[in-house]
Amino acid sequence: MSCLNVVSPEAARIICPNEPIEAEIGEDVRLPCLLDPGLDLSNRTVDWTRVNDSKVVFSYRSRMINDIDQLEQYRNRTRLSREDLSVGNMELQMFSAQLSDSGRYRCLVPQLRLSCTTSLIVVNKGQSNRTKTDDFTTSAAPLEEPPSPGKSLSLQT
Repeated sequence: MSCLNVVSPEAARIICPNEPIEAEIGEDVRLPCLLDPGLDLSNRTVDWTRVNDSKVVFSYRSRMINDIDQLEQYRNRTRLSREDLSVGNMELQMFSAQLSDSGRYRCLVPQLRLSCTTSLIVVNKGQSNRTKTDDFTTSAAPLEEPPSPGKSLSLQT
């Protein structure tokens, strides 16, 4: 006899990062939001809103993108992956970040009464506090120590 483990939507929880997401102007950004355990959300409503004014950043309703109430500044700059929704991943992709995108965002699944918030900080190019793993520098040790003030440098042969 085999058992099939079925997770009820009531047992799910929603997860967003605690740390702010940081991006430079013009970068593409991903705002993570994940249902745990993963459930198929393809036939559900998934909304992303700004926390301060509840304005719609992105709305997905029953297999359709709903852009009627979407803020103009996010049109054609945001999306969700429909394939990812089938496993409970509601990550919002935002293209070409702008300073005005900085703020708190809410990921919401109304039918499950689940939501979480995450923060986005957009900075001018070169002002990022992030540690970039693809950027590194190497420096060689100095050939000799510079003389201390008041001391002369002598070379021994």
